[in-house]
Amino acid sequence: MSLQETLEAALETYAVLAIPGLTILRGPASTPDVEGNGRALVVRMVRASATRLDFSQTEWRDTFALTFFWSRAGYTRSQAIDDWEAFRLVMDTAEGLTLGNPGITLERAWLSSMAWGEAVDGHFRTLVATVEMDRVE
Repeated sequence: MSLQETLEAALETYAVLAIPGLTILRGPASTPDVEGNGRALVVRMVRASATRLDFSQTEWRDTFALTFFWSRAGYTRSQAIDDWEAFRLVMDTAEGLTLGNPGITLERAWLSSMAWGEAVDGHFRTLVATVEMDRVE
């Protein structure tokens, strides 16, 4: 498993811990790809940047786009908001974790932006969030 896949899997794990029954979709997905799922999440790495530190270490900042989908037929707006708040609280504890390799530690993770979408004639409520992760390896 690549480091990118490990980081994406960590975010997916946080989401499933916060929102039981959440469907995880791999790769790029749009609303038609989500049809048939009550709640779904797509995680994609957007970019990574690095700064060289002393003692042969590198500090990395990885940026991920998370897209949550809630079926309007199965979930009310308040349920979607409750799910989001649960995920946000789990993300608050996502610091100092070892990411599958003793030499790589997640220093900080935070939600840097979010936007809700709810089309009048759409079948899904969507939330797009950006998560930043700082890690040292």
